Amino acid sequence: ERLVIPFRREDGLLTGVTGRAMGNSSLRYATIRITDDPLVYGLERIKRGKPIYVTEGPIDSMFLDNAVAAGGTDFSRALYNIGDENVVLVFDNQPRNKQVVKRVETFAQRGYAMIVWNANWTYKDINDAILSGCSVSEVEYILNKSTFKGLARKLAIRDWKK
Repeated sequence: ERLVIPFRREDGLLTGVTGRAMGNSSLRYATIRITDDPLVYGLERIKRGKPIYVTEGPIDSMFLDNAVAAGGTDFSRALYNIGDENVVLVFDNQPRNKQVVKRVETFAQRGYAMIVWNANWTYKDINDAILSGCSVSEVEYILNKSTFKGLARKLAIRDWKK
């Protein structure tokens, strides 16, 4: 069993699909490309002029009002498609994962606003929080309280990483 996730350009043209395994499978994701466009989930739904959240996974982005998903920790392809204005990066909460910490620090050095999870946020990602009983409004509240820029972002990252 797989959840089929469509990828579209901002004008709505289908660029590919991913099938995400819903049970135990040795192949968690199976992707089919239709065009050479970067696969970024949610481009057709974004509203310019409002904050645009960039999450790692498509399912996480589905819970947010104005979000796209990069399909991993390299947000470059999503940023290429939406630009830098009004962007808030939402990495998964993996402070012990050296690769994720390195990506967080790299994008922080580039000056992006980002969510830095506090110690009370015990969930891996937004989907995990929703599955554990958090409401969408609770998640949105945490996102608003956890968005950092500048020196505050640097200090928050220092406290977040283990």
